[in-house]
Amino acid sequence: MKLMQTPLRGLFLLALCGVGANASAARVENLYAAEVPMPAGSDGLQAAFATALDEVLVKATGDREIAGDELIRARFGEPDRFVQLYRINPHGNLWVRFDEVALRRELDAIGAPIWGSERPATLVWMVMDYGLGRREIVARPVDPAGATGLSIREVPALSSPDGVRAAVQRAARMRGLPIIWPHVDAQELISISLGDVWSGFTSGLAGSSRRYAPDAVLVGRGYVVSADVIDVRWTLLLDDERFDWTGDVASGPNDLADFFAARLATSSGSSHRISFSVDGVDNLNDYGRLSEYLTGLDLVEHYSVDQVTGQRIIFTLQVRGDTQRLMRSIALQSVLQPVADPLRRSGDHRFGKDIDRVNLHYRLIAGP
Repeated sequence: MKLMQTPLRGLFLLALCGVGANASAARVENLYAAEVPMPAGSDGLQAAFATALDEVLVKATGDREIAGDELIRARFGEPDRFVQLYRINPHGNLWVRFDEVALRRELDAIGAPIWGSERPATLVWMVMDYGLGRREIVARPVDPAGATGLSIREVPALSSPDGVRAAVQRAARMRGLPIIWPHVDAQELISISLGDVWSGFTSGLAGSSRRYAPDAVLVGRGYVVSADVIDVRWTLLLDDERFDWTGDVASGPNDLADFFAARLATSSGSSHRISFSVDGVDNLNDYGRLSEYLTGLDLVEHYSVDQVTGQRIIFTLQVRGDTQRLMRSIALQSVLQPVADPLRRSGDHRFGKDIDRVNLHYRLIAGP
């Protein structure tokens, strides 16, 4: 089941717009790199390049079906043209990094979506039932860096906590979705009832989740059917809303990535000019922080200062995508907070004709 195809998509949109000021969006590294098996034979390298590029295009666009598009096949038929760096690791897999600028230019040329590197961070509570009444929460690994860097050929069996975690992590990594694993320490075990969570009562997770300040909470309740088959009941928690579906271990991160990408990925053909007012800019340090923030927003193609009045600066932003996508992107970081009724429209007569302009109004949150 794909979340994007359910009637809940509108509710998700409203919830996402209401992400709180403590949200912890993460900048995903290596979006334009992939590790894939290296086939044997004289054409093995080119075949591996093609597989890796398909994986990168899925991460970069958020579209799982992108590799089958005719325009994509025509534009990216020679993947080695975009290779920036590659190496064969000790396990015999190929690691390759592609030229981000070149790929984005080609994607823009055909109007394909691009999902930026600033993405919602999701906390995963994974409760596993291994049979005979033995249940446990899959905890954060002792060495998170080592766990996320597992080689393709090192993934443990699904019937173990390490195997479940690696499978979820791999699905999330292939979609460019940043996830957080809980510590599952004594403090959390006291406040969480495994029986309640397993039965679908997730209210007890709220307090324990706050310490991680996630953008979303994904709850999985997995039952081991066999050594390599697990049935999972997934629940997505966003503020006061919840969404439920069933699938396998990978369907949690995959469907969630589909959901986020549908609302955050943008194409070059959807550029808009937005009037953007920011209050609370008291000094040069504030302006520098704000300027650095706007420069780092993937959706902002360029911006200019129109007016400075006291502690308010009015910018004109050229933005990929619509206003709602920009607002969702801003909501993922603790830099700006909306002023009451931040969205309004006004006529712009500076060019000799009426141009309907979108106006956004925010306040700069005090820095550390």
